[in-house]
Amino acid sequence: MHISFNTRVLVKHLMHWTEDFFVDHAEFYRKTLEFLRDRAEYQTEALIKLFNQYGVPEDGLILDHCCGIGRHSVLLAEKGYQVVGVDFSPVFIKRAKEIAEELGVQDRCSFKVGDVRRLDDALNGERFNAVINMFTSLGYYDDPTEIHILGKIREVTKPDGILIIDAANRERMIKNFAPAYIEEYEENQVYLVKNHLNLEKSILEKEWTIYEKDGQDLKQINKTFINQRILSLHEQIRFLREAGWTYLDAYADFDLSPFSMNARHMITVSKKG
Repeated sequence: MHISFNTRVLVKHLMHWTEDFFVDHAEFYRKTLEFLRDRAEYQTEALIKLFNQYGVPEDGLILDHCCGIGRHSVLLAEKGYQVVGVDFSPVFIKRAKEIAEELGVQDRCSFKVGDVRRLDDALNGERFNAVINMFTSLGYYDDPTEIHILGKIREVTKPDGILIIDAANRERMIKNFAPAYIEEYEENQVYLVKNHLNLEKSILEKEWTIYEKDGQDLKQINKTFINQRILSLHEQIRFLREAGWTYLDAYADFDLSPFSMNARHMITVSKKG
């Protein structure tokens, strides 16, 4: 069947940006996640401290919600936890399984492709002692949908289980806003990322343009976009409460220092009552 150019453009226009970015262009962002693997060990140590502080069993069942390539899942599995990772991207899930096998922890963690708006569809009735959501992996949809997603997480969490969300600190982002930056993960490719913050809606609009080096020149090979809602602390607390969670505390970074306006991260811990 032949699909016209105009039809392809219309389909692209109707597609939600998460499908374009995490499915159609997943290989580009996978390189970012690979680069961030070095940070995962330090972050996982902090997660375990929080697990211990809030009563998560040492052999507990953990859900890595929007797990990406499983950077944290595999390290938690190495520490004795049972982990299930769910992500929208088949490319990320394939890579997560490869890393688990490389580290020899495939018997302690499993990875599944799933849409977090329909979380039960990706799970086999599992109920979790803790859920982690890392690297600002919420805010992809409208506010009612985000609250719905938090509610779906609550449904698969055991009584007294906890939810840990690692998100960008909106206040610091505004104070230190960078309208553009360049990333290079391969010798022959350059990523130009342009940022625009819609202050009326608190939505971060990102334009990723990928260039290939051609001698002294750069040749554009692709472009993709992100539109992500960035929450302040009080907004996230409201979303959590509307979804049925009991908010407990917020931290500034993975050293677990108290949250502040200048914090790099906004790490919240909530409990299922």
